[in-house]
Amino acid sequence: MDEKSIIDISDTAAREVAEAGTPQALDTVRVKYLGRKGILTGVLRTISSLDAAERGRVGKAANDAKGGLAGLISRRAQELEEASPRKKTAALDVSLPGVGQWTGRKHLISLVTEELKTIFTGMGFSVATGPDVEDVYHNFGALNMPEGHPAREQGDTFFVNGGFVLRTHTSPVQIRVMENTAPPIRMIFPGRVYRKDAWDAVHSPEFHQLECLYVDRGVTFPDLKGTLAYFARRFFGPGTGVRI
Repeated sequence: MDEKSIIDISDTAAREVAEAGTPQALDTVRVKYLGRKGILTGVLRTISSLDAAERGRVGKAANDAKGGLAGLISRRAQELEEASPRKKTAALDVSLPGVGQWTGRKHLISLVTEELKTIFTGMGFSVATGPDVEDVYHNFGALNMPEGHPAREQGDTFFVNGGFVLRTHTSPVQIRVMENTAPPIRMIFPGRVYRKDAWDAVHSPEFHQLECLYVDRGVTFPDLKGTLAYFARRFFGPGTGVRI
């Protein structure tokens, strides 16, 4: 995928938006290009596989196309609303309750996190969370990362006064659970984590993780594989050709 291909996709999408004659047709175009499995959304997911020299250009082109298309859809929706016969002919009835204000929608990360929790709790996992600001022991020492370990370098980790860090993974929550909970344990640990990564198309100093912990007698690698396979089929859909 290159910048010209993204421009071609954007031009085609703009024509389809202009041709949409009903709100339903317009929403079909929106889902086709901007939905979770939409064309432009799929392009953004492939950016990490590009050469480093191409990621910035292609990522910017894809994000610009996605933002521009969202604006076109919003304006077209307004046009269709203004042209609605119902709106033109409706009489003003001051006794009707007022129209509620649009309050937005949940962020994509929140939606994905909720979906992940639903999948794993359906398999018998419970959910645990912990502090974003961690002590060095729970973030490093208890995970066999002693003094001098590369992960403790100033260039990789945000250190906070008083011997604390912004957690670099959600593993410290596992430590806290194992310190206070007798097995069997079957839990997931979603949350924000922080590392000194420079901003680019696929890196951010703040991102999200979800880790799993399963401690019991008789747990084997087939249990791990089965858990991953079930998760992949539920999350990505049975028709996506997911292989484990």
